[in-house]
Amino acid sequence: MKPFILATALLLMGCGNKNESAATIKKADTVTTTVKNTDQNDITNALHDFFAWYGRVNEKLSRDFMHEKNKHLVLDEVKMKAYFAEFKQSGFVSDEFIAYETKFYQACAKIWQTELVGDVPTGLDADRYFCAQDFVDAYDKAPVTATITGDRAKAWLSVAADKKLSFEMKKENGKWLLAKVNCDSGVKY
Repeated sequence: MKPFILATALLLMGCGNKNESAATIKKADTVTTTVKNTDQNDITNALHDFFAWYGRVNEKLSRDFMHEKNKHLVLDEVKMKAYFAEFKQSGFVSDEFIAYETKFYQACAKIWQTELVGDVPTGLDADRYFCAQDFVDAYDKAPVTATITGDRAKAWLSVAADKKLSFEMKKENGKWLLAKVNCDSGVKY
């Protein structure tokens, strides 16, 4: 009889541990989901805040880092750094964003050497961040979806039924920042 009681007690203890483990796993899933929901909200706010800022300052930003030389456009690297310093100062972009944008304009400058001033310069036929020729005021309110992997995320901003913009986000010091704008402007960099 004692072996039966001992076996039953061990079996019940084992079941108790399994239930506790299941509860712990469920609790961990809830925490993970809550973190993802918080990150989703933070990414949405980061993109909306970036576009609210950019919409306000877009016309005021000095884009005088391009000028004509020998019938072609060239970059003024010093003025371009000042331009991107304004982006950095906004608090919405990472250093990675500035590095990508710098590479983009440097790649454009190489192509511009084959184009005459007066033609629409490669890479500049649309606003780089709105990824459009015309501003649509929904950028700072449009629905955002994101796929989050650690401190990185791919985010999509649905500005119209047929227009979804793609971004890469990076979490630095607990804050989601814009790392890359995926706007196809015909320039490889």
